[in-house]
Amino acid sequence: MNQNTRKRQTTYLVNEIFYSIQGEGSAVGMPMIFIRFAGCNLACAWCDTDHEHGSQMTGHQILEAIIRLAIGHSKPIAVCLTGGEPMCQVDRHLVKILCGLHWPLHIETNGTLWDDCLKEFETVTMSPKEINPLMEIDLCRNSSWSVKHCDLKLVYTDNPADMERLITTWGVQPFRIKFMQPMTTIHGTTMNGKEQYSMNTKEVIEWVLQNPDWRMSCQLHKIFQIR
Repeated sequence: MNQNTRKRQTTYLVNEIFYSIQGEGSAVGMPMIFIRFAGCNLACAWCDTDHEHGSQMTGHQILEAIIRLAIGHSKPIAVCLTGGEPMCQVDRHLVKILCGLHWPLHIETNGTLWDDCLKEFETVTMSPKEINPLMEIDLCRNSSWSVKHCDLKLVYTDNPADMERLITTWGVQPFRIKFMQPMTTIHGTTMNGKEQYSMNTKEVIEWVLQNPDWRMSCQLHKIFQIR
């Protein structure tokens, strides 16, 4: 999706804004202010996030909420846009407001809604899902910037056919870093570290050992019960 055709948002449906530790991906362990946008354009059966509801906020109200959370901190704090799917709402206007902070910007996206404003982010973590035809059609013919400056994160599901397709499609692309992550839900039921999650994790460990150009990503915020 080109930013010149994207309609400017007057308000954004925000699920929550909070300060915590990044639990996964290349910035794991980094303190961040998270902006979780409500809604998504996909419907993954194993989604582990309640993102359907939210409050309408202007870009400046979002900025004010970030600043309130940063009170008492003398150094910049990274800001991460997540969801749901943030790119259902994020536009150049909001990104310009956030860039005014001069703080590191991160975003987590399924990659189906590409926009040039993503170039303003320090880290773009792209996580294709098992049913994602828009991404397969559009992203590969995007600018060379699109994958070379992005991290890839695949969730290791219990569907071998989907995993094979995702790995063969995206594993060959020149992403900055490639992550394989154990799934924390199976068929919509949270595993909470029990038998199925343990089995899935062992499979990921074995897979990464056999594919050393990949890294394993774990959701440490779930393991240590951090928000």
